[in-house]
Amino acid sequence: MKENNEMPEISDEDIKAAFKEINTYIDISIEDFKEIYLHALMHAKNRLLNISIDSLMTKNIISVTEEANIDEAIHLFSENNLPYLLVLDDSYRIKGIITRKDILVAAGVTKDYTLRNIIRHIIGVPTPHRHTVNDGTVKEIMSSPVITIQSGSDIKEAAFKLIEMRINNLPVVDKNNKLLGVISTGDIVKNTGGIKL
Repeated sequence: MKENNEMPEISDEDIKAAFKEINTYIDISIEDFKEIYLHALMHAKNRLLNISIDSLMTKNIISVTEEANIDEAIHLFSENNLPYLLVLDDSYRIKGIITRKDILVAAGVTKDYTLRNIIRHIIGVPTPHRHTVNDGTVKEIMSSPVITIQSGSDIKEAAFKLIEMRINNLPVVDKNNKLLGVISTGDIVKNTGGIKL
C-alpha cells in the first residue's frame, strides 16, 4: 500500500467535528477558523522549505583522490555499498565523481553482459571485452565537472536542482568549491514530510 504524506483537505464537517470534541465555548466562526488555519499551514510549509540544507546534509563522505588506483575505488564501493564516490584534491575541493557504472564501463562491461558475465569478471575469470582497469587511476574514469549546490541554499532550491538534473545526491560546497557535505532526495523527503513544493 502506497503511503500518502500529503496533507488532506479539511472540510467544514471536519472543523465542526473538531469544535464538538473540544467541548468548550469557542468565539470564532468556522469560516474564520478555516482561514486562519490555511494561513498557518502556508506559513508552516514556507518555514519547512526555507530550512538551510547545511543542517540536513550528510557530512561524513567517503572519497578518493584523482591519483587513487581504480582497485582502491572498487574496494571502497564494495565495502561501503556506495552509489558513487566523490573525487577530491588535498584541499577537499571537488575534482570529479565516479559511479559503479563508470567502473563497469571502464572494465569493458557492455549492455549485453549477463549477471553471470559480470560476476565472472569481478572474480577474475576471462570474459569477452575484458579490460584491465585495476592499474589505472580514478582520474581516467571520473566525470567532471560535478553538479553541486552552494552552502546556505534552502531545501526548495536543492529539491528543484535534484529534479531538474535527474540526480539523487548533490554535493554541498563553499565558495571555493570545497566539499562540506551531501544533500540527498531522501534527506529532503525525510525533513519535509513529502509536502508539495
